[in-house]
Amino acid sequence: MWYPVHYKSNADGEVYNFSGAEYYNNSVPWQGWMIDYLNAIVEMSGATGLNYTFRTGGSDKAMNQSAYSAAVYDVGSGLSDLAVSVLWITSDRLLISPFTMPVAMDDMYLWIREPTIDNSWNANARKILNPFEPSLWAILVGIVFLMGALTALFAGPEANHHIWYDTFRNNEWKRSSFMARATTLLMVVLQSSVEQAHFLFGGDVSHDLQATASQKILSFGYSFLVLIVVATYTANLAAFLTLSGANDYISSMNDAIDQEVSLCVHEVLMKDLIRVWPKATFVNASQATFSNASVREDPNLAMLELYDNKTCSAIVTGFIDIRNDVQLMENFCNRSLVKSGEPVLEFPIGFPIRKEYMAAISHLIYRGQKQEKKIAYASFEQNLQPPLPNTCSLDLSIKKNNADELLAMTPLNFALPIALLLFCAIISTVAHVVRAHYHGKARRNITNHKPITSITNQKPITSTKACTFSERDRNMPMISSLRDMNSTKVSGSQTHTEGNFLVLPPIDDLLTDKSDAMRSLQMYQHDLFEAIMEEKKEK
Repeated sequence: MWYPVHYKSNADGEVYNFSGAEYYNNSVPWQGWMIDYLNAIVEMSGATGLNYTFRTGGSDKAMNQSAYSAAVYDVGSGLSDLAVSVLWITSDRLLISPFTMPVAMDDMYLWIREPTIDNSWNANARKILNPFEPSLWAILVGIVFLMGALTALFAGPEANHHIWYDTFRNNEWKRSSFMARATTLLMVVLQSSVEQAHFLFGGDVSHDLQATASQKILSFGYSFLVLIVVATYTANLAAFLTLSGANDYISSMNDAIDQEVSLCVHEVLMKDLIRVWPKATFVNASQATFSNASVREDPNLAMLELYDNKTCSAIVTGFIDIRNDVQLMENFCNRSLVKSGEPVLEFPIGFPIRKEYMAAISHLIYRGQKQEKKIAYASFEQNLQPPLPNTCSLDLSIKKNNADELLAMTPLNFALPIALLLFCAIISTVAHVVRAHYHGKARRNITNHKPITSITNQKPITSTKACTFSERDRNMPMISSLRDMNSTKVSGSQTHTEGNFLVLPPIDDLLTDKSDAMRSLQMYQHDLFEAIMEEKKEK
């Protein structure tokens, strides 16, 4: 008995048990929407009606894997003319008995536990990185550092990056120790890499007309990479940001095969499912033992017990079976089982019938579907179908890797870039304060330094001649370049002296390091003095 499909009840409307004595009592009439549908089909032919009875005990022993298959066996053996229920037309059943034309199609679904949704800050922040795999992110970081090193290496004296060209060729570099050179090299590569990262994230690579040919060729390849990276990341980012945040779950049969999980199935469907999905791992009730014999007799309860025992990770069964059984729907809802993905397989539903009646009944079914007042299987099913439980809908509430267009993006989705921006702002502010502090201290050291009154026991400088510098020399950024003035022609001009020392040009902008401030000032004064002496000798 299967309420409300086909069942028997007493005078008070109480439905009898499936295996009770009433099942074998033909005086108790059968009820249900399946009985009403078949009666309506037969009435079209003018026949007096059908006599409904129970299946034989011999069929139960011959087909002990399913009571429904036992009813098919009775028809195939000639003990019954027709079997009435939601019967799948499988390849094994067709070998036992012919069937009418299909009256409906039952979709076999993969039933899984409803996946949980992770809405934590960490999960939402990771969405920013999800468009690319971790290995691809690692490759991009490596490319940024490689571009930084090559850009510094290919820098020319006239290009925008001439400062790096000068850094590796001045006297300070030549006189530096190995550790000092390594530190300078590391800082230059880091600065250049940060610039390349700006190009990558901004989707733009600067073009320098005065750059070397090697640098232009390198920039061409890098600009194409930036184009592809930005385009693909932008195209995928919106979809990843609007994902529901569900944890990984089995969304299809292909997922089940890839994860090598076991699937509980109805024993009647086993052969056809293996034919369609040969790589899947199926488990049915015949492969397990049960403490309760009644569970073994009901394939749906058997699959649920196997699932509870973790013998399988998901269930494959038809939607009509579950949708028309109140108790079965509650069992699925209590376990948070929902159908996932597309149908695994479709099975036609029909009635096993003796060969001599097959054409006539199939014709009546077809006429019922086509006549003006339709007698359709689906309409009878829907009119008496039990309502869904209040606790669940049996449908998966989310879709894997499928963004909901109505799901608005929130600031939480942008937690990672905002946090990164704030972090960079703090670091840059600290660096600016430290740099300003050291520059201010260097200027104070220069102001408090005593003037030069004599050098190597010579008399104070009282010459009215001093040296002037060309515009290029006044704008030299490196203090070490002043120590190369012995190769520069210096022309004299009328200046003035204050006391016994020579007034020097301002050099605040030339000092960039606190520890070298005094040393650089002394070397600058020494070089200036030698230039003046050399000019006097020439005259």
